[in-house]
Amino acid sequence: MPRMQRGFSLVELLAVIGVLSALAAMLLPSVEASIESARQVACLNAQRQVGSAFQCYANDYRNHLIPQWRGITPALYPSWYAQAQAYLGGTELFYACSTPKDAATHACRGMYYGYNYRNLGMVTVGVASIVRLSQVAHPEATICIADSRGDADGWNSQFIENLYYYPSIAYGVSIGTWCAMTDDRHAGNTGILYVDGHGGMVPWDTVNRSGALWDRR
Repeated sequence: MPRMQRGFSLVELLAVIGVLSALAAMLLPSVEASIESARQVACLNAQRQVGSAFQCYANDYRNHLIPQWRGITPALYPSWYAQAQAYLGGTELFYACSTPKDAATHACRGMYYGYNYRNLGMVTVGVASIVRLSQVAHPEATICIADSRGDADGWNSQFIENLYYYPSIAYGVSIGTWCAMTDDRHAGNTGILYVDGHGGMVPWDTVNRSGALWDRR
């Protein structure tokens, strides 16, 4: 008479499930960190490509950076990103850095990157103060573009300001018709492209609690 094979007991099965659950809990943070690392690489790569448009523009326009608006009447002229598109062949790079946070908060519904226009290419009605590359004393430490959050509804993300200049403005609140805060979408960090064309991740508080990264002329 053949012997009956003994199956797993309930206790043994629960023990195996417990071990597998523990292993999954140990591995999950590593998986999430790897996914975020890949997002950061993709974001910085897109920013560098957008930055190439600034270099091309400077070559074509006597070393000037792209102006906030091309013209002195903003409503009638294209914004900086419309001018950059001429060198990029489309708009895809401006929307290349999506994260789960974006969907949760409506962040960056307008555009994922904002321009440090106040210090590099500001244009107001009748007045233009566009900077030449040679005027930036520390291009390796001056923000050109960075992750932009947009206002509370996700709009107005094409131009960025910082809390150092506007200390009374709460995070996520629009500070005017045309500009917004930088975003901390990368695990508390902000992706930055500097004027010299290199990029990096910087803690959001570091970006917004000092004017050092914004105006290095």
